[in-house]
Amino acid sequence: MRKLRFIIFTLLILVVIFTFVKETFACDVTIISDKIEVYVGEEIKVTIERVKTHKTCVLPIEETEIQVINGEIVSESEWVKSTKDSKEIVVKFNEHGVGIIKVIRDCPKGGLMVWTKEFNVSSLPTTQPSNSQPSNPTISTSPDTTPNNSTPTTQSNPTTPTDPSNPITPASPSSNSTTLQNKPENELNSQDPINQTEEIKNNINNETINNSTSENLNSKDNTLKALENYLFNPQTLLYIILIILSLIFVSLKFYKLRFFTLLFSLAILGFYFGGCLCPVSYIGKLFSVQFLSVSFYIFLGLLVFISIVTLFKGRVFCGWVCPHGALQEFIYKVKTKRFEKIEKYLKYVKYFILIVVLFLSFIYSQNYFCEIYPFKILYNFSGTGFILTFLIIILFLSIFIYRPFCRFICPFGTYLGLIGKLGEKLHLRKVDITTSCIKCKKCSKECNSNSIYEVDTGYKIDTKECFICGDCLTSCPKNK
Repeated sequence: MRKLRFIIFTLLILVVIFTFVKETFACDVTIISDKIEVYVGEEIKVTIERVKTHKTCVLPIEETEIQVINGEIVSESEWVKSTKDSKEIVVKFNEHGVGIIKVIRDCPKGGLMVWTKEFNVSSLPTTQPSNSQPSNPTISTSPDTTPNNSTPTTQSNPTTPTDPSNPITPASPSSNSTTLQNKPENELNSQDPINQTEEIKNNINNETINNSTSENLNSKDNTLKALENYLFNPQTLLYIILIILSLIFVSLKFYKLRFFTLLFSLAILGFYFGGCLCPVSYIGKLFSVQFLSVSFYIFLGLLVFISIVTLFKGRVFCGWVCPHGALQEFIYKVKTKRFEKIEKYLKYVKYFILIVVLFLSFIYSQNYFCEIYPFKILYNFSGTGFILTFLIIILFLSIFIYRPFCRFICPFGTYLGLIGKLGEKLHLRKVDITTSCIKCKKCSKECNSNSIYEVDTGYKIDTKECFICGDCLTSCPKNK
């Protein structure tokens, strides 16, 4: 009865978590601009990029809405469809303050998703008069280049006779000239080379400060964007929560709850979210993102978190959380003849695949294995013929072999198996099924992954192959 209440309570927690998850993150949009410090009326080019995640986007890309707050779109191109769908727009802001570009996609399944980018809009800079002819006492300034902070100009009287002794020549009405005696003091000082040099230095310092501010703002935007994309999105959070819950269940030996965590993972993380995040990507992403960037630290942190759990408790992620393993496990429940003799030969293939994946990821900075990941085509109903054939083979073998992809192919599972073995060598976890074995072989018969091996004192668990299902422990008569 106590376990039944615990199961109901756990299901309620998962339902509440799922209720607050509104977005499927079917796609991710990035707003790219060379600068975020602009002037009123200045035209800047902005690139909009849309990248599909594992889940196929329902809303056509042409129905993406772009809004400019405190400004307008001067011109825009058509969407260019590729691996990254892109569109270029030219924008100008009309008032000083904060200008915002919004990209809006109201997906039928994912709901309303909005991406924004802010710009600091300043007034036009003050233009200094030309000093190309410092010996000429008369300075002509056209109306469109008059400094904003200058005083109104004084027009010379065209009827005033010219005084030969006066070096200042009266200007004609059409020239709209400004005499030196009517110039503001700051403009007179600008003719002084020393003052002009100081002014140039001040302008350089101000520009340096503005550039530094822009870089800091860009860095902050990139950090927030990386956190939203990789750490604070619903898929990653659900993975983390499920790992923590599974860790609690394993510690309390509530092994029957594994069915519910796998079912939830397959339904939500698999079919609803499209299999994101691809578990294999945790390794490959370290090589495909910029080294020591925010994204790099996020993926490194996730990898370290799962590795620590595996070090102390074994492959909890593989056996309790992974939706792809859940699918194979449910298919294996079909009662038929098993292919057990070939398993001992296939289990070494995964180490070769792990080495190849790490090598290609390191050399080309690209996670190629996720491109051919077979389960994406099942969740998203889209993919190439090769991937579909790969998927059919995996699902067919799952009828006769327990978790064939997890045990013989998956590089991430191989990595976690090695981490689990390290935990065994460091004596961080128990590998004995019981301390008083009578060699009844019930544990070996109940183990679907063939991870039980015999020693002189009884039977032990091969941590590289074990999925922490608990069948060996619950079937042992000495543990009851």
